[in-house]
Amino acid sequence: MSALINWKIIPLVISIILVVSSTVITFFTNYILSTKLYLGFALVLLATILYATNQKWFAFFFFLVLLIGTVGLIDIFYIEFSFKRIFIKINPLCFSLLFMHVLLNKTSFNDILSKKDVNKKK
Repeated sequence: MSALINWKIIPLVISIILVVSSTVITFFTNYILSTKLYLGFALVLLATILYATNQKWFAFFFFLVLLIGTVGLIDIFYIEFSFKRIFIKINPLCFSLLFMHVLLNKTSFNDILSKKDVNKKK
């Protein structure tokens, strides 16, 4: 059963579910989408395309998307969950997806980083 499920895609699937549910909810209500949501939707779509085409670039790109979402520059859900630490607003939804993404894609990050270290020694 575990051979059929690619565990690395779970944070992306959760993000896609959040994006689709935000779109459906805003379609049936009079909630207006913000620019941060449109940017988040576009970046999740681009991450989905990268997952299908190049998984190494996907790991880093989706990491950056979730990092940008964690500090509150983009949103992937129409309700903004956040708390403020010192002067940085942190989105716990994106932070938990980021944490899950790093744990599940640890081998991809290690492979890419180890190849960069070999190139520096030459």
